[in-house]
Amino acid sequence: MRVAKTDTIAGLPAELARSIVRKFRSREMVAEAVADLLEGTGFEQEVVLAQLETSGYMEKLRIDTDGDVWWDSTIQGNALAMASFGKPISRTTADRLVTMHVPNDRPLALV
Repeated sequence: MRVAKTDTIAGLPAELARSIVRKFRSREMVAEAVADLLEGTGFEQEVVLAQLETSGYMEKLRIDTDGDVWWDSTIQGNALAMASFGKPISRTTADRLVTMHVPNDRPLALV
């Protein structure tokens, strides 16, 4: 998945949404886990996670006996967590880099 820093994901700036989902990737946690990321942003933990859930990036797993909601990222959320803000290289650049590192006198084994 490729996103731009100017994108909005689930009503959040893309960088913030990615950071939140990264924190949960393959880990079950409660909403307080993202308190440090949301500090000073004006966003509320429960609202943010609900927006990410509605958009398919997070899922509620259970509510424990203390009433805490446990969350985890979805497959789509994991894709966002691994998203890159970098610009892809062109085919010309890729070909040039391969040519620089692969000797011409040896056939390239394609597996």
